Amino acid sequence: MKNNAEVVIIGGGIIGCATAYYLAKMGTQVIVLEGSDHIGNGGSSRNGGGVRQSGRDVRELPLVMYGIQNLWPTLSEELEVDCEYHQDGNLRLGKTEEHAKILTRLADNARSVGLDVRMIDGDEVRRINPYLSEEVTVASWCPTDGHANPLTTTLGYYKMARRLGVRFITGEKVTEAEPPMFNQMLGTAEADFYGHQTKHGSFIFGGSSGMERYNKDNGTPITNSKTASCICRGIMKYFPNLANAKIVRTWAGWMDASADGVPALGKVDEIPGLYVACAFNGHGFGIAPAAGEQLAKLIITGKTDVDLTALRYDRFKAKI
Repeated sequence: MKNNAEVVIIGGGIIGCATAYYLAKMGTQVIVLEGSDHIGNGGSSRNGGGVRQSGRDVRELPLVMYGIQNLWPTLSEELEVDCEYHQDGNLRLGKTEEHAKILTRLADNARSVGLDVRMIDGDEVRRINPYLSEEVTVASWCPTDGHANPLTTTLGYYKMARRLGVRFITGEKVTEAEPPMFNQMLGTAEADFYGHQTKHGSFIFGGSSGMERYNKDNGTPITNSKTASCICRGIMKYFPNLANAKIVRTWAGWMDASADGVPALGKVDEIPGLYVACAFNGHGFGIAPAAGEQLAKLIITGKTDVDLTALRYDRFKAKI
């Protein structure tokens, strides 16, 4: 076991594991340091699984579009694990005129950089997904979006990185199975609810109530009963059929956020050899393969296929 490497990665989530894998493919010696006892212990293995372009800031879109076009379609074969990748579209749902304005603005911004996304009314929403209630009156529809399994994808990158010689140093599936209902990834105008139905029939749903900042004595974030019931009541407004579904497990986690809601990705000029990939604001899973691959290329060659200028860490510097 070697204690030195050409690149040291801090964090064993999906972006850390993906970056390690792509670096190792390029012949680089890598060590990954993970603070907890488990790889992918945080949001990387417990998120909603969205592999989406819609609803993102336009600065993120070139990177996530690159990943969906070039990496996600063959990722299961490359990682030798079933990532459960579906490309069956994303419905971002709304109920009010204000929701329609939010969704229209997001859709217009996305179309400005070439993404195929359009606004649809409630009737067309239910033609795509007949399980949704009449409360849904509008949605944005992006047919090239999808979802995947966060746990198997993260561990797939981990497994293949280890196979290529990466050294890792460290400190289930959710909700009851139901008959197959739909394959789209779902979100809402206010981003208060998201989720999809998994390959085996259970549902992975997430959301926020403003009451989830509760911790065990050891600092582990947990969900209290008020938050869980609040989110479930909101979900039932969209999906009345799930009123009697059982909750198998809940989980809460911290989100690494930036002031403008967009990640910081790239080289840190003030510290030679330091690169950052952070502040993905709760939507890093779908962008992770592209972020990891492009960061690896930047580290080794100094160049990327996707222009990362808009994601530079120093965009927050005061202009003198």
